[in-house]
Amino acid sequence: MPGGCTHRDVKRLLLSCAALSCALAACDDAAPTPVADATVDRAEATVDALPSPDAPAPDDVRDAAVDDVRDAADASDAADVRDAADAFVNPVPDYCARYAQALCQRQFFCRLSAEEGTPCIRRETAACVARMASVADALAAGRMTFRASTSDACLLSLPEYYCITRDLLGASAACDEMFRGTVANGEVCVPGGAPVCANGYCPARVATCPARCQPFATEGSACGGDADVRCGAGLVCVAGVCRSALAEGATCDPTASTCGARMRCVTVGARSTCQTLRTSGLPCEADAQCVNGLCASGFCAGGRALNDSCSAAFECGEGLACGDIDPSPAVDRRCIAGVARDGACTADQQNCAIGLRCAANRCVPLVAYAGDPCSASECVAGLWCRRDAGASLGVCTARGAMGAACDPSNAAGSCAAPLVCGASGVCGAAAAVGEACAADGVCASRRCVDGRCAAACTAP
Repeated sequence: MPGGCTHRDVKRLLLSCAALSCALAACDDAAPTPVADATVDRAEATVDALPSPDAPAPDDVRDAAVDDVRDAADASDAADVRDAADAFVNPVPDYCARYAQALCQRQFFCRLSAEEGTPCIRRETAACVARMASVADALAAGRMTFRASTSDACLLSLPEYYCITRDLLGASAACDEMFRGTVANGEVCVPGGAPVCANGYCPARVATCPARCQPFATEGSACGGDADVRCGAGLVCVAGVCRSALAEGATCDPTASTCGARMRCVTVGARSTCQTLRTSGLPCEADAQCVNGLCASGFCAGGRALNDSCSAAFECGEGLACGDIDPSPAVDRRCIAGVARDGACTADQQNCAIGLRCAANRCVPLVAYAGDPCSASECVAGLWCRRDAGASLGVCTARGAMGAACDPSNAAGSCAAPLVCGASGVCGAAAAVGEACAADGVCASRRCVDGRCAAACTAP
């Protein structure tokens, strides 16, 4: 991949929001970043101008977009958004509006949510703009570049892949080219900030500032661990060691993620090989080769009927969910109408209707608003799931003001920024540098080292 693997780091900022439940949880561990009203207004204007989210792009548009990506990969960086500091135009609001449209469209397509259209897009756009504030700053400072031509091709990629991977930015090689860092290895970077390293990565944590861009580990080198060592392009981290990713057709182990990018280990008969999953209309020999899990008459198909076997809801026909109809230990997942809201369910069966999830044996909405029942992180941005002692479900509640009750295990997420939840369970001011801490979230700097709040690492 040209320019290193910086798209992985962008995905760390964005892909925690690839699946809806993760999207709503992404800000729980970090204080929200203030965003200028003008930036949000611009993003909303872009949303208003978008085509209908339930009108998929034609295949010829997708094909042309992919061709553009291949051409753009060799084009001059003169096409980048930032040509000079005084000419900088922040691309993040427009990008986030299109990202949100693609995300909401795919969640609806994959039956992960019953919500579609403008409400979903506006919510996800605002969340994206807030998360990517550090990327916008890096672009303005010339520490990153952005290629608009590749972003369109990335977001137009086939939606079926998202149903399987929940990885919106991983279905197309176009996504690898959108954001590029310009900072050389050995130069200063910010842990958890924008992915500014050109041919390496910024460690997630460092004992002392400043953090510096590190080269990717080579084949046979140690990876992962507390030091967050990452493998280079074409390698995967297996049991703490960087190994070459397997090529298309290579024999693989279905229990290990050893295949190359955009491939999975597929078992057909007695043999397991790395394969790029096939979308509707492509030839196949077995269900496992198809993204939608159905090979019919030699071609990948979709729209399984009521009571047909399934592994995910998007394999079933319109309006059907995929659930286990029998609560016995044996798993027998089939296309079903699903249990309605507030109806009885079991987490093992996953038998709620489309757009619902099972929490404390009740079918409740995937997206939870103020006052709605919740079990973990499904509350919309600005809310947290407050659960009273002994209660099976919580309630989505506004983040607390000074003195409000909160959850110490969710120090930053249960209080309104810049407040944090102290050990006593009350929202208060974050600890200053030098004060005692037990976790990053209680420090104003969001950095706790050896039990004391340390100064935040900053960009030059």
